Amino acid sequence: MTTLARILLVDDHAMLREMLKRQIDAEAGMHVVVMAADMDQAIAQAAGVELDLAVLDIEMPGRSVFDSVPLLRQSHPGLRVMFLSGFHNDRNIRRALDVQAVGYASKSEPLPKLMEAIRNVARGQTYFSPQIQDRLMSEERPAVAMQTRMETLTKRETEVLGYLARGWSKKEIANATGTSVKTVEQHCTNIMDKLDIHDRVKLARFAIREGISPA
Repeated sequence: MTTLARILLVDDHAMLREMLKRQIDAEAGMHVVVMAADMDQAIAQAAGVELDLAVLDIEMPGRSVFDSVPLLRQSHPGLRVMFLSGFHNDRNIRRALDVQAVGYASKSEPLPKLMEAIRNVARGQTYFSPQIQDRLMSEERPAVAMQTRMETLTKRETEVLGYLARGWSKKEIANATGTSVKTVEQHCTNIMDKLDIHDRVKLARFAIREGISPA
């Protein structure tokens, strides 16, 4: 039996919200269990409900969507987050990465592409629209130099880097790889030293840009 990804969908545009819900619920392996028009409503309705993924509009009135993600994760540890936006600026992209988002999709994308993005994120992958990837690439080091450094990572370090890009905690990574938290911490140190990136958010940004994900 296919395990359903339980989704929280938040958007202040009623027509878009209803349309996305219908499309998501029609997909195998996904189901919207909570739908809300703003983050205050979302936090209240999500209490006591099992959730795997939050699909959140960025431009909404009321409580900041970025400030709300840590509140959601207090009651839903490990919650994966994907943002939807009609506008793209470096500040929002940076804040999305700061809260370890695993997806950032443009509302201007065709509906089939948008649904493909949500479907892939629900399955544990990452998705960042081409416009977002362009901004991420412009912030990083020259590709050739970084590719050379990538070659110094072991297979396990590359795997751990992929989990970091998905926003997993060190404990979750340890469980997934069958190692200890201390071992994962050592892998993280090695990765940072080899890539010369000493910030987890920048590591996640680099991994996303390079399409790195665990096997």
